[in-house]
Amino acid sequence: IGKHSPRVITRLIGKTTLNNDMVLAVISSEENIRNLDKYREISKKLSLGEVDDMAARKLAAQGKIVVIVTCSLHASEIGASQMAVELLYLLATDDSSKIKNILDNVILLLVPSANPDGQIMIVEWYNKYKGTKYEGGSMPYLYHWYAGHDNNRDWFKINLKETWHITREMYFNWFPQVHIDEHQMGSTGDRFFVPPFADPPSPGVHPLV
Repeated sequence: IGKHSPRVITRLIGKTTLNNDMVLAVISSEENIRNLDKYREISKKLSLGEVDDMAARKLAAQGKIVVIVTCSLHASEIGASQMAVELLYLLATDDSSKIKNILDNVILLLVPSANPDGQIMIVEWYNKYKGTKYEGGSMPYLYHWYAGHDNNRDWFKINLKETWHITREMYFNWFPQVHIDEHQMGSTGDRFFVPPFADPPSPGVHPLV
């Protein structure tokens, strides 16, 4: 779609553990797309504190909100990656004032699959038994070659290629102000986390940490 819409740029940000493509879509207004380097530099300067308070306020007024959305890190949680395609199409084609206002003020970085290898495994397993009494059954193995389900725990260590590609985009290239990691609830029901939270969150961790 990046070839057909001036609001979208699609980039290959790297190869996965099993040598599949990882893709990033940059979505914003046409004017913002033409000036991405400018807004990326503003975001970087503000994030790294490279300017004084007065300059920071001026840059913040000139800049755009950079938001990154990562989808389906847990490959069996397929709703996010399916939503991503619908969201991208909506933002690329809708001419309503609401969507135009969003695009004028936001640069959206969309990673439609944070775990392509796992999603391919899920799809292949489903198709293997589609139309049989085993259709929809769980795979007898986990969906990351090294980390299994716990690829979600790699963000502090960055052992996995997939984590590194996304981390590089966030902390070396774009410096977003907002990160939304889309998950999906399981079959056991909703889980909601509401205040007041435990204080301290963990008695085994020093308060300064």
